Amino acid sequence: MNPFALPLSALFAAFLSFGITPTVTAPSAPMATRAVGQALALPRPPASSQESGSQIAQRIGRMDRPQRQDALAAEIFAGHVPRFLRSLATVRYIATDAAGVAHEVEIAVTSDYLSVGTDADFLRISLDRPHAEAVAAAAGALLPTRFLVDRIHASAQVMVEPRPIPPSAAMVTIPVLVKHNQMLAAQHLASPDHALRAGHKKDVVMTRRLADQPNRVAIYGWHHVDGKPIQPLSLFHELTYADYSHGIRLVDRRVKVDGRLMDLADLLVDPELAPLVSDEGALPASIVKNQRFQADKHAVKDFAG
Repeated sequence: MNPFALPLSALFAAFLSFGITPTVTAPSAPMATRAVGQALALPRPPASSQESGSQIAQRIGRMDRPQRQDALAAEIFAGHVPRFLRSLATVRYIATDAAGVAHEVEIAVTSDYLSVGTDADFLRISLDRPHAEAVAAAAGALLPTRFLVDRIHASAQVMVEPRPIPPSAAMVTIPVLVKHNQMLAAQHLASPDHALRAGHKKDVVMTRRLADQPNRVAIYGWHHVDGKPIQPLSLFHELTYADYSHGIRLVDRRVKVDGRLMDLADLLVDPELAPLVSDEGALPASIVKNQRFQADKHAVKDFAG
């Protein structure tokens, strides 16, 4: 089944059955590198068909929230993401399994939060949980856990201080999303860059708590440069909520453990190995399964290069 041939309603039904703060470079953090040959599993449309982030924002700005979410997800399904975001960054760290045995883990993640548009003009988007899970699965990826968000931040080559906007009913609108994107540009985050960047958004994450609260969205992060997050793990908001502060970081399902290629989805449900990618132990299979789109379609393959 080709997900791009389905109407959005059918596609989501299928998935659900599943002053200026300066930029700071972290000199002492373990540095991430580009994952050679590893990229998002999305279509590559001709450049002539791709709108800028500003054009997309203007086109969808007056839509209601459900329509905007559908429209933004459709842009991702069509592959309308900046070119720089396609190449993934590799994060390496050491973690211990349930038996206390240390392993070297290698994950590949988007170098920035999910965006639409072009390298010259892109807009970081916020998606509610159903849409975030859907686009992650279509890209051959998963959403991160709290544990992985911490590892990604610790490995970032560029860290910035969070720039919150005072809470209001407008937090969920496109104008505020655009305003925050402009604030990030003032932190030198406007130019295309393959360096792993962190600190500018909260993450939509996976957590075992979603098994007991399936109608909520889980968010975590928005770390200060010192590594302390503003947002503890929270399931306060309903499933379809998303505001300007929420970012979608994708983690490729292809993971290496001690040089052995594995599927992140399998690690997450394995009681022995889950501590390598989760600080909550193994996640219920139902949570991970919701994010998997036709496992045979995105079968784990060897890293290129």
